[in-house]
Amino acid sequence: MARRVEKRILVPERVRRPREGFSWIDRRFVREGVIERLEQAEILLYFFLVSVADRHGLSYWGDARTAGLLKLSLPQLTRARQGLVAHGLVAFE
Repeated sequence: MARRVEKRILVPERVRRPREGFSWIDRRFVREGVIERLEQAEILLYFFLVSVADRHGLSYWGDARTAGLLKLSLPQLTRARQGLVAHGLVAFE
């Protein structure tokens, strides 16, 4: 039988208290092996998109700004986005 880990909050004053919005990465991203199938730039872009999406899951960040923040070239950003679309993780127009 697996031993149960006792969890405790280490720094109570740092517990999140969302005001404007909240984003998270579903545990299935790791548990179902999605992260293992992605390239590094795809993971980075996915995490970024999840963190900036609105309540409908939409993001309107421009390519140049996104690439600059993620320290990717425009071709790297384009390939990463195409990979996420191919994996069915994002839609793009």
